[in-house]
Parts: sequence; structure tokens; C-alpha cells
Amino acid sequence: MSSHSLKLEDNPMLEINVKVWKYLSVIFPDREHAWRVYVFVLPVCVMNIMQFVYLLRMWGDLAPFILNTFFAAAIFDALLRTCLVIINRDKFEAFLLELTEMYRDIEISESKDDTYGRDLLRAATTTVRKISIFNLTASFFDIIGALIYPLLCEDRVHPFGVAIPGVDMTASPIYEIFYILQFPTPIILTTMYMPFVSLFASFAIFAKTALKVLQHRMNSIFLYNYRTEEHQFAALTACITYYSRIAR
Repeated sequence: MSSHSLKLEDNPMLEINVKVWKYLSVIFPDREHAWRVYVFVLPVCVMNIMQFVYLLRMWGDLAPFILNTFFAAAIFDALLRTCLVIINRDKFEAFLLELTEMYRDIEISESKDDTYGRDLLRAATTTVRKISIFNLTASFFDIIGALIYPLLCEDRVHPFGVAIPGVDMTASPIYEIFYILQFPTPIILTTMYMPFVSLFASFAIFAKTALKVLQHRMNSIFLYNYRTEEHQFAALTACITYYSRIAR
């Protein structure tokens, strides 16, 4: 395990989502477990193609078409986002590491008498962790509901409508096989879609916190009479540097 990934996993603001994606080798993959990303992504790609085939078959039947269009589009969106992260993995990992360094800077740069930054950071971290846990939990149970839905229908339907040209998907044992194959979807789709959403919520909340800390630091430059002009200039330069890191 690399020291970079350990830094991220030790960051309380990022650890939940980073651990999920690292386990699946979406980010910071190692040679031993690199295969996980293919097992994670490829079956969903196949299912999504089958969903669009199903939509073509259901064209004109409004109710199932609208419902399954939503599912197909949501899964395609999750696939697209995950693939973009994988393709741009180096940039994404570098961004996460930069955020971790800035988080650490706030933790260690505040004086004992001035805990404004640490207090803001603690509140932001608590909020981010709650959002991450809620997103993962809500998504999981939402997809569980989709799995249960076919049991309440009179006709044979799959949780996520899928079709293969020339195959009757409602005939046994085809129906049962594809129903069982969709059982892992609550875990797979939740871990594919929600870390992306939660991480970008984390980025926004941290940026807001960092700007508040920067504002506080700038206000503090001229509050202490004992500071010389050199000290004030150095503090102002540090604020400008910190802002450039946020804006980048």
C-alpha cells in the first residue's frame, strides 16, 4: 500500500469514499488487486447495454419505458463518471493529495489561542461524513426497493429491465437467472455512484471552509500590534499562496 493512499485513508474527511474506491481499484490500484476494477465495471457495462436494448423493445409502452429510461440513464451516468475517474486517475489522485495537504495545513497552522480554523474543519468533517454515510445508505436501500418491486407485480419483470435480441427474458429459466444476476446491484451501483457524489460534496464543503479560514487569516494580519511590517508582509504572502492553491 502506497504512502499516498495511506495519507488519504487517514484523512477523516475523505476516508469513507477513498477506502471504497481504493478497495475496488478505481484509485491507487496495486498489481495484486488491479483486476477488481474490471470485475467492478465490465458487468455493469454489459447490463447497461442490455437496458438500452430493452428500451428499444419497450418503445411505445409508456410506463415501463419511462421507469427503465431513468434506471438506464442513471447507471450510464454512474459508469461514465467512474470511467472518467479511471481514465484521469493520476490527476484525480493528485487533486485528492493536494486537498489532504491543505487539510493538514489548517490542522497544524492554527495557534493554541486561535482555534478558528480547526473548529471550522471539525464541523466540516462531521458534515461530510454524515453526507457520505447517508448517500451510501440511501442509495443501497433505494436499489433494494428496486429489487423487491418485481415481486409485487403480476407480470414477470426484472428490477432493471434488460433484453437480449431474440431471447424471451420472461421464460424460465432465463428470467430467474437474470433476476439472480441482478442481486449484487445494490452494492455495485451504490459503490460506483455515491463515492463520486460524496467526494464532490466534500470538495465543495472543504473549499468553503478553506476560504473562511483564509478570510480569518487575512483579518488577523493587522490585528496584532507587535507584528512588524516584515511579519505582516510574510503573512500576506502566505495568504496569497494559500488562495492560489484553493483557486487552482
